[in-house]
This record gives sequence, structure tokens and C-alpha cells, in this order.
Amino acid sequence: HNLGDALQAMEDWEGAARSYRQAIALGSDSAWSHYNLGNVLFKLDRWDEAAKAYQGALALNSNLAGVRIKIDQALKLQAQQNLERILKSRRDKNSS
Repeated sequence: HNLGDALQAMEDWEGAARSYRQAIALGSDSAWSHYNLGNVLFKLDRWDEAAKAYQGALALNSNLAGVRIKIDQALKLQAQQNLERILKSRRDKNSS
């Protein structure tokens, strides 16, 4: 968890994500590990994964301030990305 925090401070998002995932895999029941994993995945535009990490944090601590808003933001951005992919795919098909 501490390594993830240090990597996040250095803006090593991939390294921080690996570190938080390792902490979680090793049995960390810290809501903050899940929450911070969500934050770095959000930075990496991996919104679906971020939402799942935030949901994990919420399951461990239902009183985390703002986590429901972060879940909502991540899911909206994921939906927007999915829509943009669909529209691009249709444009590409129509121009072929």
C-alpha cells in the first residue's frame, strides 16, 4: 500500500496499480487500497476497472466520502467511450 502511494505520487500510474493490486491480492482489506487503485485506473482511462475498484472500496467501507460519485463518473466515462467506439466503427464501415 505504501509503495503504491509513493508510485502514485511520482505519477507512475501503472506501477501504482500493480502495487495496489498486489496489496489487495495479499489480503489487504484496506478500503484505501481499493480506492487508490480506482484513482490510478481512472488516471489511466480504464474506467470500468476503476469503477470496480471503487466498488470494492465501498464494500469495505460504506462511509468513504465521494466514492459513489467517483463510481458514477467512471461508469459515465466508460459509457461515453463505448459509444464513441461504436460510432467510429460505424463511420469506418460506411467509408469502406
